[in-house]
Amino acid sequence: MTDDRTDPSDRERELRARLDDAPTIPVAEFHTRSRRSFLTGAAGLGAAYVGWQWLQDKPDVAGIPKPLRDTLEFNEDVWRTLSEARSAPEHPISKATQIQVNGRMGIRNEIDLADWTVRVEGPDGDMLDELDISTFEALPQRDMVIEHKCIEEWSSIVH
Repeated sequence: MTDDRTDPSDRERELRARLDDAPTIPVAEFHTRSRRSFLTGAAGLGAAYVGWQWLQDKPDVAGIPKPLRDTLEFNEDVWRTLSEARSAPEHPISKATQIQVNGRMGIRNEIDLADWTVRVEGPDGDMLDELDISTFEALPQRDMVIEHKCIEEWSSIVH
């Protein structure tokens, strides 16, 4: 039986030739780069720690540190300004059609709204309230006829 593999000495010569051709940097430059990377990383970690401590010392507004809450509210103001009068266009009710049903996975039986409830729990898991459908039916109602756009690339005008 013959072995078709190359002679180990040929393989060793090939690897040594590749190693000799590989790019290198002087040892002093390597140490400079390594030291600089270490110092940059340490400075970044230090800045992150100082920033975290500064954030923790700020008063909370609704459970969120004030600087983060201010940023959130600023973003909300910008969005409201940009989206002013840009709600979905409404259509006449005569154009409304039945919405397409893609399947009944997870909804095998009709929903009995008389037995339907929403359970409201606090952060600790304690039940704060349980609401039935009449609570939601008592809220102000508004009809809309808009285009429903499905992620499955179909759309229809629905009421």
